[in-house]
Formats: sequence, structure tokens, C-alpha cells
Amino acid sequence: MRSQRILVALSTIVFGAAVLAARPAAAEGWELTLAPYFWMISADGKLGVNGQKEELDASFSDILDASDSYVAFNADVKLSNGRFGLLFAPSWAQIGVDDVANGTPLEADVTFDMLFMDMAVLYRAVDWPMSNPAGDHTRVTVDALVGARYTWLQPEIDFDNAGSPDRENDWWDPIVGADAKIDITPRFFLTLRGDVGGFGAGSEWTTNAASSFGVRFNVFGINAAVRAGYRVLYQDFDEGGFDWRMTIHGPILGFMSEWK
Repeated sequence: MRSQRILVALSTIVFGAAVLAARPAAAEGWELTLAPYFWMISADGKLGVNGQKEELDASFSDILDASDSYVAFNADVKLSNGRFGLLFAPSWAQIGVDDVANGTPLEADVTFDMLFMDMAVLYRAVDWPMSNPAGDHTRVTVDALVGARYTWLQPEIDFDNAGSPDRENDWWDPIVGADAKIDITPRFFLTLRGDVGGFGAGSEWTTNAASSFGVRFNVFGINAAVRAGYRVLYQDFDEGGFDWRMTIHGPILGFMSEWK
């Protein structure tokens, strides 16, 4: 039940941001970017629950085959005015992997719910408008970011011969990084984001990187885009019998809407 409440809350927040964006801005200069996307997750690394450990090496197709229902929610929401802005980026998934360590005494099915939520303050470090002889206007922007990543995990390891240990855990990691957008032409663009963090405050170390290629279009007077790319998130967290040293990665595919 808790997982469904989290998913509903995230959907409500993002929908509320879109509704607010459709209203006239209270002051000039406000910009809102709403970018939901689908993340085709693969998982590689080590998972330990109450002293019982498994190594995962599961592709997206493995996870899709094993999961009774693959549920995921991901979005990037940015609100800015002038050089300053805010970032809110939740990622939620319920996934499973069957027959881990197949053919060994540690053979098991692994399932887990996971939530990653990035919140950061942005500062526009680079804003470089460009134009070409044809009169096309493009720009390159780079935002420095400082914030935190909240992680909530609820994994279960269902051993064939040794019970089903499960464990819920959550923590906060400080993060620093940058978010960039590069106009190749007025229609085509690239997005890049990267951060590092943890530093022993939550995780020993965490890093996140994402890039995408986008194509703009206009629908019903709204500036929109489709984009495709790749995202990688690594975390090294170990506390009280809970061991999470995992790389979550995979292609992303989604939409982007901008209100100015």
C-alpha cells in the first residue's frame, strides 16, 4: 500500500506543476520544464539483506520477463527565474528478477521497490546565445546544481531453500553536479546531466549521469519535444546488514514540455 501511495503522490506533484504552468506567470522570466520519461532499467551489482547476499546481473528483458507487472514513474521538473532555479526529479519502480545464482545453493528470486528523488538548487553558470547566417537562434546553457538525493528501497530475496529475508531502508545523499542543454539547431537539442555525492553521509559514494537527444515540435500552442537517451545511477550503501552496491542503468524515452 505504501508503494501505491508514493506513486500517487508523485503523479499529483507533477500534474500540479503542469496545471500551474498553464496559468499566466506572476512575473516575467519564470520558466517551467516538465519531462516525464520511461526508464528501461537493468541492474548490476550486489544486494545484501540481513546477512544474505546475492549478485545481480539482470538486463531489462530479464526484469520484464520476471516481473508480474513492471511499474515505473520518472520525471524531471525544473522551475527557474533568471539565473536561479529548482530541480525535482523522482524515479520510482517495482521490479523483480527470477533465478538469480541459478543452479547454486543460493538460487533465489529477487524483488524490490525503489524510489530515487533528486532535489537541487540550480545556478545558471553558462548562458550562451548563438545565431548563424540563416538567422537561426540557438543557445547553450549550463546549470550548476547542489542538493540531495533521497533513496528508499524495499528488497526481498526469496531463496529456494533458505527463507525470504526482506528489509526496508532509506537515506539521504548530498549531491553536486551540472545540468546542460545544447541546441544543435532550433529543432534538435542535447541534454546532459551528471552529479556525484554521498561522501559517507548516506552512501559511501553515488554518481548519476544521463544524456538524451531531443526533437522539438509545437502542439496546441505548447512547446514540446520527444527525447531518447541513456541514464546510469550507481550507489554504494552499507548499513546494519543492508548492503546495496548497485548500478541501475538503461535507455530512456520520453517527452518534454516547456512553458515560458
